[in-house]
Amino acid sequence: MFERLLMKIRGKNSDADLRWCIDHGFRHGDNFNCFTPDAIDSNYPWLITVGDNVTISSDVKILAHDASTLLTKSHTKVGIVNIGDNVFIGAGTIVLCNTCLLYTSPSPRDMRRS
Repeated sequence: MFERLLMKIRGKNSDADLRWCIDHGFRHGDNFNCFTPDAIDSNYPWLITVGDNVTISSDVKILAHDASTLLTKSHTKVGIVNIGDNVFIGAGTIVLCNTCLLYTSPSPRDMRRS
Protein backbone atom coordinates (compact mmCIF):
# COMPACT_ATOMS: atom_id res chain seq x y z
CA MET A 1 0.00 0.00 0.00
CA PHE A 2 2.79 2.41 0.91
CA GLU A 3 4.58 1.65 -2.38
CA ARG A 4 1.48 2.53 -4.42
CA LEU A 5 1.03 5.77 -2.51
CA LEU A 6 4.60 6.75 -3.27
CA MET A 7 4.03 6.01 -6.97
CA LYS A 8 1.00 8.32 -7.00
CA ILE A 9 2.85 11.10 -5.17
CA ARG A 10 5.82 10.87 -7.52
CA GLY A 11 3.46 11.08 -10.50
CA LYS A 12 4.30 7.71 -12.02
CA ASN A 13 2.25 6.78 -15.06
CA SER A 14 -0.48 4.16 -15.31
CA ASP A 15 2.07 1.45 -16.06
CA ALA A 16 3.11 1.74 -12.42
CA ASP A 17 -0.31 0.47 -11.26
CA LEU A 18 -0.12 -2.53 -13.58
CA ARG A 19 3.53 -3.17 -12.66
CA TRP A 20 2.58 -3.15 -8.96
CA CYS A 21 -0.18 -5.72 -9.61
CA ILE A 22 2.20 -7.93 -11.61
CA ASP A 23 4.79 -7.73 -8.84
CA HIS A 24 2.10 -8.88 -6.42
CA GLY A 25 0.83 -11.89 -8.35
CA PHE A 26 -1.34 -10.71 -11.27
CA ARG A 27 -0.65 -12.90 -14.32
CA HIS A 28 -1.36 -12.18 -17.99
CA GLY A 29 -0.49 -13.82 -21.28
CA ASP A 30 1.00 -12.53 -24.51
CA ASN A 31 -0.56 -9.62 -26.43
CA PHE A 32 -2.30 -8.18 -23.36
CA ASN A 33 -3.62 -4.63 -23.85
CA CYS A 34 -5.16 -2.64 -21.02
CA PHE A 35 -6.54 0.87 -21.57
CA THR A 36 -7.68 1.39 -17.97
CA PRO A 37 -4.84 2.40 -15.62
CA ASP A 38 -6.35 0.80 -12.52
CA ALA A 39 -8.48 -1.99 -14.01
CA ILE A 40 -6.95 -4.77 -11.91
CA ASP A 41 -8.04 -5.15 -8.27
CA SER A 42 -4.91 -4.03 -6.42
CA ASN A 43 -6.17 -5.54 -3.15
CA TYR A 44 -6.08 -9.11 -4.50
CA PRO A 45 -4.06 -9.11 -7.76
CA TRP A 46 -2.82 -12.68 -7.23
CA LEU A 47 -6.40 -13.95 -7.72
CA ILE A 48 -6.69 -12.55 -11.27
CA THR A 49 -5.39 -14.33 -14.37
CA VAL A 50 -5.70 -13.09 -17.96
CA GLY A 51 -4.89 -15.19 -21.03
CA ASP A 52 -3.34 -14.42 -24.43
CA ASN A 53 -4.75 -11.86 -26.90
CA VAL A 54 -6.86 -10.00 -24.35
CA THR A 55 -7.90 -6.36 -24.63
CA ILE A 56 -9.37 -4.41 -21.73
CA SER A 57 -11.09 -1.22 -22.86
CA SER A 58 -11.54 2.06 -20.95
CA ASP A 59 -13.25 2.40 -17.57
CA VAL A 60 -13.12 -1.34 -16.76
CA LYS A 61 -12.85 -2.81 -13.26
CA ILE A 62 -11.81 -6.39 -12.58
CA LEU A 63 -12.53 -7.14 -8.94
CA ALA A 64 -11.51 -10.22 -6.97
CA HIS A 65 -13.54 -9.05 -3.96
CA ASP A 66 -17.13 -8.05 -3.29
CA ALA A 67 -17.82 -5.99 -0.19
CA SER A 68 -21.59 -5.85 -0.78
CA THR A 69 -21.99 -8.84 1.56
CA LEU A 70 -20.29 -6.89 4.35
CA LEU A 71 -23.57 -5.27 5.46
CA THR A 72 -25.58 -8.49 5.74
CA LYS A 73 -23.02 -11.20 6.48
CA SER A 74 -20.24 -9.15 8.10
CA HIS A 75 -17.56 -10.40 5.72
CA THR A 76 -16.19 -9.61 2.29
CA LYS A 77 -16.55 -12.18 -0.48
CA VAL A 78 -13.24 -12.95 -2.23
CA GLY A 79 -12.77 -15.17 -5.28
CA ILE A 80 -10.78 -15.98 -8.38
CA VAL A 81 -11.20 -14.17 -11.71
CA ASN A 82 -10.06 -16.08 -14.79
CA ILE A 83 -10.15 -14.43 -18.21
CA GLY A 84 -9.27 -16.83 -21.03
CA ASP A 85 -7.64 -16.31 -24.41
CA ASN A 86 -8.98 -14.06 -27.20
CA VAL A 87 -11.30 -12.00 -25.00
CA PHE A 88 -12.32 -8.36 -25.41
CA ILE A 89 -13.77 -6.57 -22.36
CA GLY A 90 -15.75 -3.49 -23.43
CA ALA A 91 -15.89 -0.01 -21.92
CA GLY A 92 -17.52 0.36 -18.53
CA THR A 93 -17.54 -3.36 -17.72
CA ILE A 94 -17.25 -4.57 -14.13
CA VAL A 95 -16.02 -8.15 -13.75
CA LEU A 96 -16.77 -9.51 -10.27
CA CYS A 97 -15.09 -12.21 -8.21
CA ASN A 98 -15.67 -15.91 -8.98
CA THR A 99 -16.00 -15.17 -12.70
CA CYS A 100 -14.57 -17.03 -15.68
CA LEU A 101 -14.71 -15.36 -19.11
CA LEU A 102 -13.86 -17.60 -22.05
CA TYR A 103 -13.93 -17.10 -25.79
CA THR A 104 -16.04 -19.68 -27.60
CA SER A 105 -15.55 -20.06 -31.33
CA PRO A 106 -18.68 -19.72 -33.47
CA SER A 107 -20.66 -22.89 -34.07
CA PRO A 108 -20.82 -24.32 -37.61
CA ARG A 109 -24.47 -23.20 -37.76
CA ASP A 110 -23.42 -19.59 -37.06
CA MET A 111 -20.68 -19.82 -39.69
CA ARG A 112 -23.27 -20.77 -42.38
CA ARG A 113 -25.22 -17.56 -41.65
CA SER A 114 -22.34 -15.30 -42.66
